[in-house]
Amino acid sequence: MEIKIMNSNTLTSARFRRGLLSGAGLVAFLILTTPLASAQDKATLDLLVKRGVISQADADDVSKTAATPVMVTAKDATVKGLKLEGLIQTQFDAITTADKAAGASNPPSTDQFFIRRAYLGALADLGNGWTGEIVFDFSAGLKNPGGYQGNGSNASQNSFEKVIITKKLEDFYGAVTAGYQKVNFTQEEYTSSAAVKPIERSVVSNFFDTAYKGDSSRRLGFANRHNGIFWDGKLPNTGFSYGVAVSTGIQNSIAYGPSSGATTSATYTGGLNRLGTWAYVSYAGKAGDFGYKAGLNFGYSADGNSIQASATSPLTQANSVWGYNPVLSLTYGKSAQLDAEFIQTLVTNGRQKGTVGTATELASPFGFTITPSYKINDNWEVVGRYSYLNTDGRGTAISDVVNNGADAPIPAGTAAATFNDVQSFYLELNWYPLGGSSVKFAHGYEFDQFDNRSIAITSAANGSVPYGLTGPRANVSGVRARLSLAF
Repeated sequence: MEIKIMNSNTLTSARFRRGLLSGAGLVAFLILTTPLASAQDKATLDLLVKRGVISQADADDVSKTAATPVMVTAKDATVKGLKLEGLIQTQFDAITTADKAAGASNPPSTDQFFIRRAYLGALADLGNGWTGEIVFDFSAGLKNPGGYQGNGSNASQNSFEKVIITKKLEDFYGAVTAGYQKVNFTQEEYTSSAAVKPIERSVVSNFFDTAYKGDSSRRLGFANRHNGIFWDGKLPNTGFSYGVAVSTGIQNSIAYGPSSGATTSATYTGGLNRLGTWAYVSYAGKAGDFGYKAGLNFGYSADGNSIQASATSPLTQANSVWGYNPVLSLTYGKSAQLDAEFIQTLVTNGRQKGTVGTATELASPFGFTITPSYKINDNWEVVGRYSYLNTDGRGTAISDVVNNGADAPIPAGTAAATFNDVQSFYLELNWYPLGGSSVKFAHGYEFDQFDNRSIAITSAANGSVPYGLTGPRANVSGVRARLSLAF
């Protein structure tokens, strides 16, 4: 297998222009103005000279100006195909937090250009159903890691988008995959970053699935990417798809070895050696111009809420998380689409109680997202989204679920306030200058309302009150713009 990259060549000599007066000359022109892409090019030129279509001098001119081919060859001769893939996203955010607490001063607004994603990968086909894929995120090193579970001091664990080996088993109507990739939980999160329609994923997806931040008052880091073994299958001629997976309980692409005694953020006492399990079933069909797909996803992670209060404290294991996620997608022709989903999890020791930073009760946060979109024509599309999140006493900070959103402080303090409830409204206009999805310019407006703010409780007598999530709200609003190129 090889890939050749060449420049096109155009004959401009007067003798060749005279040759264009004949039909044979026109055929020669069409042949010679395309890239010279095979070892038969010289033979073709010799044949044209022999037939009198072009002169030997014209043929010599073409040979001299032909670009030297650039070869990309697979290392192993068993490779049947090799494809490059990539995604470039450059973005601008102008996001403002309006703190509604009495006497509060608003944090500085975000106004910045940045590289949101820079993926480059390769997909190899070795034949007989064997494929391998690796995708690297070059923008990961530009992000602030902090914590573990894909946000640790070892930034390399954030750099891989996907690292998998897959074997198709046609007799069983499915494929088994080993490696690091997204588990099938949360429709919006599972959809690739190149295909998800809004510029940023919702507050719901970010709360449940974005990497855990090492503090039990924050987002869960439940689904998203895990290391494991995955089975995906389809029942032939039925519309049913299903899958199961066994993975590490936390999001990680590297191993954490067990250790003892005092710990640091590099050793992670406890080893995080408990597993997660995942399963899904879905059904898709059509009725005239209407298309539909409904599914139900399940997940369980024994290490899902392993708390690390600080970089030098041990992790608390056996804090499990399990959840379910019904999803629905409706389409009409190629223009209209409606995606909806509901997520709820049960989190051991996940609910805030009493003094800030403690967690002693089961939490059952839930949220839902509705995303309609309409393609006006091949070049223009309108997208909307409504999201609602209830953390059930767990709380979430603004920066945990709103990318580039500035945190509001706890009243009379400087620590980031958490909020129990969030609702989000979003409207976006997309332009596809080439008609397809390979190049996309998106511009959207976002408004998020954070309600039931945290109020610090230090009195033992008030320990039964879950973290005092009854305070004033904060609003987040602003515009986002993104230019994407996928190949």
